[in-house]
Amino acid sequence: MNTLEKIGKVILWILFWYYFTPYYLLKKYVFKHSKRDRLWSSLSSVVIVFILFCCWVNSLPDDDSSTSTTEPKVHYVVKKVGQKELVKAQAKEKVLDKEEKKKKQNMKS
Repeated sequence: MNTLEKIGKVILWILFWYYFTPYYLLKKYVFKHSKRDRLWSSLSSVVIVFILFCCWVNSLPDDDSSTSTTEPKVHYVVKKVGQKELVKAQAKEKVLDKEEKKKKQNMKS
C-alpha cells in the first residue's frame, strides 16, 4: 500500500468520526424524544459539519496577499465617452505629458 492510499484512508477515517460524533450526540441527547431522531440528527450533523468546514475555509489566508506586498496594483478604468469628451481628454493628456517632460528636464539639470 503506497503512501497516497494511506493518506486517503486516514482522511476518510477522520471525516467519518468528524461526522459521526455530532450525529451520535444529537441523536442521543437532542432528538431522543422525536419519532424521526435519525433523520433530524443526520441533517443536523451535516449542517454542523458544513458550517465548520466553511469556517475553516474562511480562516485560510489568501494566496494573493502573500505573493507580493511591495508591488502596487494598477487598475485601469475603461470608460465610454462621446467624441467631445475624448478630444478634451486627449488635449489634457498632451498638456500633462508636456508638464511631466519639463519636470524631468528640471530634475536632470
